[in-house]
Amino acid sequence: MEIREVTSDEDREKVFRLRYDVYITEMDRGTQGVDHKNRLLYDELDENCVMVGAFENGRAVGTVRVNHAWKTDIGEFTDLYSMCAEGTMQPDYTSIVTKFMIAEEKRNSSLALKLILWMYTEELRNGVIITYLDCNAHLIPLYAKLGFKTYKEDVESDEYGSITPMKLMLRDSAHLSKIRSPLRTALREFETGQINDYLKIIDGAEDLPQQQWDVDRELHAKRGENYIFDGLSEDELPRIFRIATSETFKAGEWIIQEGQISSDIFVMLDGQAAVARETADGNELVVALFSRGQVIGEMGYLRNLPRSASVRGISDGRVLRFSSAVMRSLLETDSAIAAKIFRNLSIILANRLAKTTGDWIDNSS
Repeated sequence: MEIREVTSDEDREKVFRLRYDVYITEMDRGTQGVDHKNRLLYDELDENCVMVGAFENGRAVGTVRVNHAWKTDIGEFTDLYSMCAEGTMQPDYTSIVTKFMIAEEKRNSSLALKLILWMYTEELRNGVIITYLDCNAHLIPLYAKLGFKTYKEDVESDEYGSITPMKLMLRDSAHLSKIRSPLRTALREFETGQINDYLKIIDGAEDLPQQQWDVDRELHAKRGENYIFDGLSEDELPRIFRIATSETFKAGEWIIQEGQISSDIFVMLDGQAAVARETADGNELVVALFSRGQVIGEMGYLRNLPRSASVRGISDGRVLRFSSAVMRSLLETDSAIAAKIFRNLSIILANRLAKTTGDWIDNSS
């Protein structure tokens, strides 16, 4: 298989045919620019873009398209992504990513990551600082693991229904390192002037889910009444790890801050963290300690209210973050797993309430 920029008419036709196979034949999307007679799919953004294709046995098996704001009129995307409201509309440094797709037989391979790496390194070369895309809810975890962030409410598309705009700050090394994005290696190579070796990075890329979200079997062995993954099978657990975001924290670093508006849930993987509240006299009161396997932030998720306490790392460590969007997607796509997760959350909350009530009675007597 070869990954290359699409420049010839022959390669463009192969890419357009792949789009037709995925969007029209497989997904039955009533999209514009359809040539049913020749089974091709293209639009006006193809006239002035950087298009990348993966080719094998004479056909395209993957592709992604990038349009730069300094070369293309991306007016409708400026509004769709609220670029001006974001204050990030700088044509010389902005791009959009569209028409990213993989042939069905290649979706469990490393091809998706290789195409993204190709796109990312080329964007660094072109001086791009921020790039935008949009996706349906079930793809948010994939892009979040790469480094893209959600930043606004979903919007309605005539073609794709409800979509979520996301953006990537290409040189945000702190964020890419924190979430252990596979893009961080390419950025490091670029910053040290070794980007010419980026093809080695692409060729060495492993399957994204396997590389980033291997099942932590030791953690899963810790079953019990306060374990959020209790009851999940060995087949179900990898699906959970693939939709979460793995993040590191340092001793003294805030994981959650009191008053913060957030509805994410965290599962401790390594290290220790302390829950603290600010007292009336301005001091900090530690009310609980968390370690490997324990859940943080479930009340913020269930109540959708500002955080009632802060959580800070006592040591260096690592957490799994489940965003509210990811949990919503799980409910829609795998209700059986979601039911087990929410049952476990209910048990965890009940046990914590019982302990709090017991402590209050002991202190009152």
